[in-house]
Amino acid sequence: MKRIYVIVFATLLSASVFSCKEKSASEKLNDKMEKAGDEVKDKTEDVGDKAEDLGDKAEDKLDK
Repeated sequence: MKRIYVIVFATLLSASVFSCKEKSASEKLNDKMEKAGDEVKDKTEDVGDKAEDLGDKAEDKLDK
């Protein structure tokens, strides 16, 4: 019975080691592309907010 537990433990341990392999090249590329997309999105939102603020200021000046 003890052998069965040892075999099961060794099998689970080896399975967990193999499941923690390094990411493949395509997974690394996907991660980089996702990060770059998020950065572009953040920058465009910032620019959009600034443009909106400038538009509001110009509108206020025209209303005066």
